[in-house]
Amino acid sequence: MLYQPELIIYLWFLPVTIWVLIPLTLSTIGLSLQLTNRLLFIDKKNTAEISENENKRQHPRINISPITVKVTDGDHFYAATVKNISRLGICLKNLPETLSNKADKLTVIIKGEEQNHHHTLCVQPVWAKAGDSGQKLGARIEMASPEWIKFIKNR
Repeated sequence: MLYQPELIIYLWFLPVTIWVLIPLTLSTIGLSLQLTNRLLFIDKKNTAEISENENKRQHPRINISPITVKVTDGDHFYAATVKNISRLGICLKNLPETLSNKADKLTVIIKGEEQNHHHTLCVQPVWAKAGDSGQKLGARIEMASPEWIKFIKNR
């Protein structure tokens, strides 16, 4: 009675189900829900806020000739184009959709006029909008190099 092959199979199935199959199923469902939430989060949140936040400007925006910059969220580097700048803000376009939407801070590296001169900006995203050629993002400049104001005035 103690040794029955069917009973042993069922007794092994119980711990395997509890310790392997249930956590695997829950983690798969959790990841898919998190991915869905992340993809839908931008459109719901930012669509209402774009019209308000895009026009809240302390300093006038300066439309400039396109400058290609490097943007990092701490994990990956992306190429983007600067649409316009101001003393305390920057608008980037052509950002890939894979840029982390939950990043609180981004670093923007702008190549200067001189060969080895770069402007490094620490920015905080304020709004984002998905477009045909990628994301468009408005950000507040938290920290910039001292030459940044000179760079803006020369534009």
